[in-house]
Amino acid sequence: NQYIDIAVQFAGWCVETERLAANPILRAWRATELPNTHFRRAATVDELEKLFAAASPSRRLFYRFCVYHPLRRDTLNALKWGHLHLNDSPPWGETPPERTKSRRREKFPIRPEIAVELLAIRGDAEDDDRVFDVPTIAQLRDDLAKAAVPFSDPNGLRRFDLHAFRKTAIGLMKAAGVPLEQASKILHHKDLGTTRRHYDADEVEAPLTD
Repeated sequence: NQYIDIAVQFAGWCVETERLAANPILRAWRATELPNTHFRRAATVDELEKLFAAASPSRRLFYRFCVYHPLRRDTLNALKWGHLHLNDSPPWGETPPERTKSRRREKFPIRPEIAVELLAIRGDAEDDDRVFDVPTIAQLRDDLAKAAVPFSDPNGLRRFDLHAFRKTAIGLMKAAGVPLEQASKILHHKDLGTTRRHYDADEVEAPLTD
């Protein structure tokens, strides 16, 4: 599935650069995955703070954005400055519909301090420029190694990859007392049952510190 996602992103770039007329593998068949409770793990607050401290400034902002705004990798890859309304009060963003499971443009709030940091790095970037250079798995593993945070559990069964930021967000929202229904909206789940299946999977000791 990860290889398919990478191929879809590459084909999407080919469409954007007019090398292809349409993405031929946008709806490619994907293998049935194990439930996240067996495949991915949520990071603890201590692990997140170590990762933030070890990462470069640009990747630190990206990781923090993923925790507070748990979008899927495809959406993060396609996120452009024109999708973010950072000077509004409160700041907010919208997802590119072609890269979301619902195929709909969905709004999401942006934390004010994250909006300030994003404005600081935008520079002269145009609305059509991508916001993030999304790290590869290898880059994430390198940052985790620098932070002395394990990529996978001792048995190698459950790992902390980019999608695991969404799982981490669920645990943090539960620890902070965010209702299930609100958590589902933040995660952009169409079905409340999807959120419910993962809501009790992992615990963290406290809400994420600023």
